[in-house]
Amino acid sequence: MRRNSSLHYEQTTRGTMRVFPRDGRMSKFVQMCRGMQEWGVKFDVLDREQILEKEPCLSDVIDRYTGAMFFPDDESGDAHKFTNEMARLATALGAQFLMNTNVLEIVRRSKSRISHVKTSEGDVHADAYVLSLGSYSPILARPLGIHLPIVPVKGYSVTLPLNGWKGGPTRPVMDDGYHAMMVPMGDRLRMGGKAEFARYNTKIDPKEGRRVLDDILKILPSMAANVDVDSALNWSGLRPMTPGGPPIVGLTSYENLFLNTGHGPLGWTMSCGSAKIIADLATHGRVLTNSVDPADYVL
Repeated sequence: MRRNSSLHYEQTTRGTMRVFPRDGRMSKFVQMCRGMQEWGVKFDVLDREQILEKEPCLSDVIDRYTGAMFFPDDESGDAHKFTNEMARLATALGAQFLMNTNVLEIVRRSKSRISHVKTSEGDVHADAYVLSLGSYSPILARPLGIHLPIVPVKGYSVTLPLNGWKGGPTRPVMDDGYHAMMVPMGDRLRMGGKAEFARYNTKIDPKEGRRVLDDILKILPSMAANVDVDSALNWSGLRPMTPGGPPIVGLTSYENLFLNTGHGPLGWTMSCGSAKIIADLATHGRVLTNSVDPADYVL
């Protein structure tokens, strides 16, 4: 899509790094990644000197780490901006978006077909329907007799304006000990690392956001003296987790209803691939690639 369209979402293509504390689980993680090499996952094992070559910002705490994993093919960016860019391209192709519209009910025509969708702005009729509401998917699926094993897991992120400070990471860095993630986005640094079972409570707790920020300050102690940490913006949202991790993508017992949900914390990572599966199924009745077995993702 980047080749064919002009997309701007503060993307970086510098890979990602996962650093491990001395008493961490690096050896197990390396073993797991070696099992993923057959799927095309590339990685390098770094010692502390190599860590600093890539990310000098970790010099103050380098003695904390025993090593790191570097994934050169990983990319990052602002998921919200990417989504807006997709909406812009889709609108140009004729798609319509019903904003500020609540989906109230999926109405059955029979045991095998969906009739329409009730919304706060009226009924919507279509040839095919895709249920892709993340953590809220089970609520609408349950009256149809579809029981989705999806649990909402609340996560926090903190976004900090850097105001020109260049002392942070140049690529996403994950501290495996703190389970804290730093993602540079232009002149901002986005940080995450909190997860809790709170059902559908999306209320932002500033104390939890501060805990995320405090973990990052342990990794980047110099940031406190160079950036106004009180200007950080807190956010919280629900990750739609399945018991084993893989999303639920594919057909249902209704011939014109498809599922594309349960992606956990990897919604953006798997978004384009999942959409391709759904597009193939809705248009051709089958998945047109041999690189993915759709049976791995059906309910």
